[in-house]
Amino acid sequence: MKKAVLILSIICMIFIFVQSWFLSLGGSYFDFATMFQGGIVGKILALLFIAGGIAIMFKPQVAMVVYFLGGAAGVLASMFIEYQDLFLWGIVALVLGLMSYLFNREEKEGKPGSNL
Repeated sequence: MKKAVLILSIICMIFIFVQSWFLSLGGSYFDFATMFQGGIVGKILALLFIAGGIAIMFKPQVAMVVYFLGGAAGVLASMFIEYQDLFLWGIVALVLGLMSYLFNREEKEGKPGSNL
């Protein structure tokens, strides 16, 4: 399950980064401030995706927090910025955060003596 979350994070990060790059480019070319700001928020979200993907391999709790922060940022930013795909990517981040939580719980239950 760790590898699945990592692979999904990498794939999503690539899509988010490319979309955000084009959005920033279009926002600066057409002088549209909210579009440019949406591109910046998208790039930050892409960095959170890859940080969560790296963290899932070592500390699933850290990955869970990173994904939940990314999900909250994506959902909230989509309400105010002209990049409505951030809502979708925020939901994906929340799902990956939930997967990290379930993996962390499963890992703790599997260790002997962890249910004391």
